[in-house]
This record gives sequence, structure tokens and C-alpha cells, in this order.
Amino acid sequence: PISLKKTKIKKLASIIKENEIQKRINVFTKQTSESLKKYMINKFQHQISAPAGFLIVDSIREVLNLRRDTKKSTQRILISTFESDPTIENIILEQNKISKKYISSTLEGSFVCVEERATLYVDSLQEDGKKTINIKGLWTMKGDFMGGAFLSSLIFSPITQSQILVTFYLYAPGEKKAEHLMNADAILKSITPINN
Repeated sequence: PISLKKTKIKKLASIIKENEIQKRINVFTKQTSESLKKYMINKFQHQISAPAGFLIVDSIREVLNLRRDTKKSTQRILISTFESDPTIENIILEQNKISKKYISSTLEGSFVCVEERATLYVDSLQEDGKKTINIKGLWTMKGDFMGGAFLSSLIFSPITQSQILVTFYLYAPGEKKAEHLMNADAILKSITPINN
């Protein structure tokens, strides 16, 4: 039957995607800066794998703010502890609060927030010694004409009994987004607790 074929194709596509994400994690592990690795372990008791070029913009306050610029894109990652109940509404509220504080354009008063008119895609996973709530959607720049895609993960670690909110923002106007978003998936999946 057709539905069985579709199920098999979806399963195969999922396996291919997971294999590709794991390959990227393996490559990124070698490229991750030592300062980023140390900060993640000391502040969050987690490890991360990120492609070369991600720089720490700010780590003095409670949020780790990372940025990577290429010729045609800007990528931002904001990482913080999360103290609220793990509901979608609370995740989006916290994400908006943090991005408003840390991401703006050159126009005064501009800030990033989740695009409310766009559909959010949500899933929950439990694997690799952690539980995650993943959200995919669109962001917009209030006070300026900019926008793009975001991926967020709320990661709960049974080892550290802590929750970490990690959000990846992509700005790549006119570019194909698939490669960037696959990299984002790999970065978010790479964040795992340190087992002391």
C-alpha cells in the first residue's frame, strides 16, 4: 500500500538526515574553539560542537552570545539557563526576552523576536542522556526590515538537573537555507551534558 511506502521513505529520510547530522558533529568537534569548549563546560556543564568561525561576543552576563559571519549570512547562538516551567509559551517568552537584549540591527530601538504570524514546529525528544523540546520558526526584527529562521532547543539534563535554552538565529537573505539549518541541527544536537 501507498501509506506503507510513505512510512518507509520517511524512515529512510530520517536515518539519512541523522547520519548527516552526526557527520557534521564529528567535523565540528575538531573545529570548535577551545575558549567556547571551556566556557560551555564551566558555565553549563555541557559540551558543544560548532563550526569554525563562531566567536564569543559576550560571556560576562548570564547569556553566552555567539556569532559567526560569512560572506552571505550571519548566524547567532544565544545560550542561557532556563528556570521556568518547560512550556512552549514560557520558552518563547524567554527566547524573546533574551534576543531583545542581545540582538539588534544598526537602527536604534530595533530588536529580534519570534514572528507571531508564522507557524511554529515543535517536537520533543529523549536521547543521549537528555530530554529536549525543539522549536523551529521564523524571527523578525522589530523596528527594521529583517527576518529569518530560528531553531531553539530547551535541553534538560538529568545529570546536572538543569535546563538550558539554546537558540540559533539565521540571517541569510536570498540564500538557500538548507545547509545552514542542517548545521544548526548538528550544533543543537551536539550539546550534551558532561558526565563527571
